[in-house]
Amino acid sequence: MEDQELITIARQNAEKLEVNSDNPNEAILKTLLLCFAKLVEQGKPKEEVFAALGQLNHETIFVSLARKYSRWEKQGDFKSDSIDNEEEIEKTEEDLEWEKHQARSSAYIRRQAALFDALPKERLLPYKDQYVFFEEDEIKDYDKDREDLIDRVYETVGYRAIFVHKVV
Repeated sequence: MEDQELITIARQNAEKLEVNSDNPNEAILKTLLLCFAKLVEQGKPKEEVFAALGQLNHETIFVSLARKYSRWEKQGDFKSDSIDNEEEIEKTEEDLEWEKHQARSSAYIRRQAALFDALPKERLLPYKDQYVFFEEDEIKDYDKDREDLIDRVYETVGYRAIFVHKVV
């Protein structure tokens, strides 16, 4: 997805959210969407912006929100409390596949984190103050620059869930 398309989606969805005292989640979400749009518009790499906004998994939250709002508008169900009433929206096959993908990605990350945490400290010494790409009990790549490492890993393994961690 192109940066301009993400900026447009973020701004459109932020406009749909009303900031009111009844639903503070909407105020938070609106702020995040507007911050994202502004930073990417100013030339910040979207990956850095996502990381800064709470280690979000790239386009996940924004694409997911765009789908939901689009469906709510088509059904005429968009209202200020829509975020709290997701169960009222019938899930499409695409939504179910997306949820399965998210569940598999989360399970993968949890497994890799547990394996990483179990590593003996001396095995990590050569990588001190560097980011490592860790998978199945093996450090497969490393770099001082997180973004360079992530770009290189995606080129190698494709765009999928990966476990990257800084060794301290």
